[in-house]
Amino acid sequence: MDDEEIEWRRGVWFKNTGIIPYNRITNVDIAQGPIARMLNIGTLKIQTAGYSNPNQGWGTSSEITINGVGGFEELRHVMMDRVKEKSL
Repeated sequence: MDDEEIEWRRGVWFKNTGIIPYNRITNVDIAQGPIARMLNIGTLKIQTAGYSNPNQGWGTSSEITINGVGGFEELRHVMMDRVKEKSL
């Protein structure tokens, strides 16, 4: 994360990367199962404007999912604050 965008990377054998500007982020959701609650970790699901997943239908999936995050609520607030700054 920097002041303008989020860069993501995933994969071991097949690598994928991407950049998402804050002005395209529409929502950041948090998910936690019972074990994640016990460990105080969560999953952040970042949704963007115009993203579609052909396997799940238009707009029904997140573009980025970050699993096993400690301090997930604070990270969500930081992301959403940057989204609000860029939309002004």
